[in-house]
Amino acid sequence: MPDPLRDLRNSQRKAQDIQNMPRRELGQAKSKGRQLINTPGREARQAKNQALNPLYNANRQAKSIGGQVRGLGVAPMPRREYKRQAERRTTTDFAVSALFYPVPLIAFFGGMVQDWDTSFTRHNMINARMLWVVMIILFPLSPLLWLYSWFLGFQAYSGKRPRIPVLTNFAESKGWIEPPQPAQ
Repeated sequence: MPDPLRDLRNSQRKAQDIQNMPRRELGQAKSKGRQLINTPGREARQAKNQALNPLYNANRQAKSIGGQVRGLGVAPMPRREYKRQAERRTTTDFAVSALFYPVPLIAFFGGMVQDWDTSFTRHNMINARMLWVVMIILFPLSPLLWLYSWFLGFQAYSGKRPRIPVLTNFAESKGWIEPPQPAQ
């Protein structure tokens, strides 16, 4: 009859052995496991990569040199992150900003998309969020406000920064959106 406590102790002992295993052995075990999983098509993928990418061997050498440098304690080069300029406006920004107004899910979750983080899209996103909150509060007026949101969406699509009379001033006073810059 199996003993569950003995099995639990054995599994804990194995986990502790794996945890105490030197990193190199653990890495070798992981790579062997990956090789076993990927064995059938591995050679074909490598041949295809070598044929399609003339820099394949150079990339592999650079990666191995990088590993050697990391082993010496030299810090690797930091990765560059793509960051958009706040003033930059593209047709994607116009389209997304237009969708903020009639579609509440895009308005409320649009801030999670890093590529939409420009001052133009932020202005429209904050305006749309506040408009949707007002629509929820003033439920009987929601159909009229929703039609107004389409008008605001068309303005945003044309590249203008629409202003909702009370809400935009409130958002500017709170610092949620930038006030309009005076022409120089």
